Amino acid sequence: MTRPWLSVIMPTYNGERYLRETFESMVEQNERGFECVVVDGGSTDSTRAIIDEFSRELDVRLFVRPEFPNWVGKTNFGFGEAAADHVCMLHSDDRWLPGRAAAVRRTLERHPDLALLLNPSLVIDQDGRTVGKWRCPLVPAPQIYSADALLEHLIVQNFVAVPAPTFRRDAAIAVGGIDPVLWYTGDWDFYLKLARTGPTLYLDELLSCFRIHGASLTMKGSANVDAFREQLETVLERHLPGIGSEQRRDAARRVGAVSNEIDIALAAAVHGSWSELPAALAALAALGPAGWRSYFRDSRIVERVSSRLRARGNLFAVRKAAT
Repeated sequence: MTRPWLSVIMPTYNGERYLRETFESMVEQNERGFECVVVDGGSTDSTRAIIDEFSRELDVRLFVRPEFPNWVGKTNFGFGEAAADHVCMLHSDDRWLPGRAAAVRRTLERHPDLALLLNPSLVIDQDGRTVGKWRCPLVPAPQIYSADALLEHLIVQNFVAVPAPTFRRDAAIAVGGIDPVLWYTGDWDFYLKLARTGPTLYLDELLSCFRIHGASLTMKGSANVDAFREQLETVLERHLPGIGSEQRRDAARRVGAVSNEIDIALAAAVHGSWSELPAALAALAALGPAGWRSYFRDSRIVERVSSRLRARGNLFAVRKAAT
C-alpha cells in the first residue's frame, strides 16, 4: 500500500450535524493520496455510521478512544498514529475548499522542511454561510519567515485557523504536541512551538473553512473570564523569551498584553458583562501609534469581530423567522 503524503487528524465526538460536510469536502479534492486519522471519543449519535460510509471513498483509519475527554488528547493521539511525514488538523465542523490538497502538496514538494505552511480561511456560520475571512497578517510566498520574525506577529494574537496549518509530524511530536492544560489556547501555543522549529510560509489562497457556532469551543470556552485570562497570559509569558531582541521583546509584550485585555473584555461582553472594556480601551490608547499599528495588523480585530457579529445576526434572523 502506498504511504500517504499527508495525514489529516480529525477528533470527533457526536459530530453528526456537520461531519458529512467535512468528509464531502475531502472527497471533492482533485488531489488524493492523503489519509484521514479519525479519533472518536465514543460517539452515541450517527458519527460512526458517517465515518463508515466515507471510508469507502477515502483512506480513513478510525480509533475509538473514549478516555480522551477533549479534542486535544484525541489530536495528540492522532499525531502518534499518523503515517505521513506531514500532518494537519480538520475538526468535524470545519471543511476544506476545492484545491486545498493540491496546493498543499505542491508547496510541500518545493519546501519539505517548513515548520508551518499557512493559508487564510473563510469563516462560516452554523448553516455554512460565509460571514468573513480569517487572514494571516503575513507577506505571502515566496517570502519565508524565520522563527524570530513569525513570533513577533503570532505572539500578539492567534491568527491561525485550526483547519489551515500543515506541519511536520516529527516536529509536532518533538515539541510535545498540544498542551492539554491549555484547553482554550492550546492550538495557539502549539503553533508558536512549531514556529520555533523552522521556517514558515504563507499561501495567500482561501483553502479552508472555519465554522463558528454556539456549541464551539470559541463560544463556550470564554465564559469564565478568569480562566480565559489565565489561558491567554500563559501563552504570552511562555513564548516571549523566544524573541531574541530585548527591544522587540518588550514591544511584543506591551502589544500582546493589550491584545489579551481586549480579547478578555470582548469575551466578557459576549457573555453579558461590559465591566472589562473601559480598562482594555485605556490600555490600547496608551500603546501609541507604533503599538496601534502592530495591534491592528496582527490581532485581526476588525475581521474577528465583524465575522462573529454577522454570525450572531444570522442566528438571530433564523430564530426570529422560526417564531
